[in-house]
Amino acid sequence: RDVGFVSTFGPSLLEQLNAVIASSARITRVGVLAPFFEQDDLAVSDEQAGMHAVLGKLLALRSGSNIQFDVGVPWDDAPLASPPYGELPTFDGSVGSLWGWRRLEESADGKVERMDYFTLTSASAKRIEAINAAGKSCRFERSECERAIADHRLWPVSRPTVHAPRRILQRIAAEYPVSLWLHPTSQLSAGHAQRRPLHAKAVLVTADVGRKTYTYALLGSANASRAALDRGFEQAGNVEACVLCRFDGEVTLNDLLPSLVSYELDGVELVERESMQTEVDLSAWIDDVVFDAQNRTLEVTWCSEGPASLGDWELRYLERSLAKGHGAPTSPMLVRDFDLSATSAELTFVSAGREWQVPIRVLDLAALPTNLLLTQLGLRAFALLVESGRESAWPRSSSSAASKPIQRAGRRFRRRLRPDRCVQSLVGCRGGSEACQRR
Repeated sequence: RDVGFVSTFGPSLLEQLNAVIASSARITRVGVLAPFFEQDDLAVSDEQAGMHAVLGKLLALRSGSNIQFDVGVPWDDAPLASPPYGELPTFDGSVGSLWGWRRLEESADGKVERMDYFTLTSASAKRIEAINAAGKSCRFERSECERAIADHRLWPVSRPTVHAPRRILQRIAAEYPVSLWLHPTSQLSAGHAQRRPLHAKAVLVTADVGRKTYTYALLGSANASRAALDRGFEQAGNVEACVLCRFDGEVTLNDLLPSLVSYELDGVELVERESMQTEVDLSAWIDDVVFDAQNRTLEVTWCSEGPASLGDWELRYLERSLAKGHGAPTSPMLVRDFDLSATSAELTFVSAGREWQVPIRVLDLAALPTNLLLTQLGLRAFALLVESGRESAWPRSSSSAASKPIQRAGRRFRRRLRPDRCVQSLVGCRGGSEACQRR
């Protein structure tokens, strides 16, 4: 089969990719498409855990020579209009520059604007030679281009700013031929400006198997990091889900995403994104919270190590402050006379000006009362409540609203009874008593 669903709940994604590539395959091209702006993508620039390490793993799957490496990245400052000029730009001395062209094209609905880009390779008196957005050679009449410049529809694009791991990409470029593919975040759709951020992730491995060429594609949530690709969930890897498929022939990043624009790595400004400040979860100091309903106690156990040093802290439950301290306790903490409310099964842990919710584990669920108001009733009163549906049989309360929960609980209990079942057996009677009555 050529398509399958894979995840990190098992072998790593690289292991699963390796399993489907023929042992005799020779790799010719590797493509990586990633936005490089999510928290996990920050690891891409790491020497040991980043994209260079992942690329090394990919290339180590099979042998190969002169391997082409394609990388697709977001182009956040892609322009949709010509900037103001004192003098109109010219093609003279602009070889290697990237140009943007807001073109008018005929369609069934009339003329429609769309953005196009090309890299200038040469300019003569009559023709413009260039590399188009798809990375193919193209040519234009110079007179056509100069009219577009005069109409402010064609202009040289300022040096693109690309958020990507500069040091790693430059290191890869020193070892392999690298092609850069820019995804313009700003695009024209039916003549209107639209923001289309890159969020897709893809890994493509093209290999020759005998006389045939196949492209193995890993498409889904996984970023270009070891945590995503080289480790399974049980090995402290990420939770990832992807589709693994095989295509006949060579499939490139541009085939998957036609909006990509081909450009040179040396022509962009590579800028590392600032690392996002992640919140340290100080509640990880708490190992377990257990509620014993029978003894009405709450036990809190603590870990010997935590994510960061623990200063002043407080444990709360609803409006009640249970404990305060400084630093992590070395022994379990026991809270007596504790009742679990029907409205909350979590403690609030407060430290360093932040709050975290910590779940409470119930030791014996069967020991929990179905309704706290029913715990006020003795066996005889409860049996009378079940036997009778009359208002006079319900416990008196100074508030009619307070008695309604008990009435509803009684009605639910009566619906559970069967004619052959002992009433008192439902509330704890062991049987054998003369007082046991059946109905």
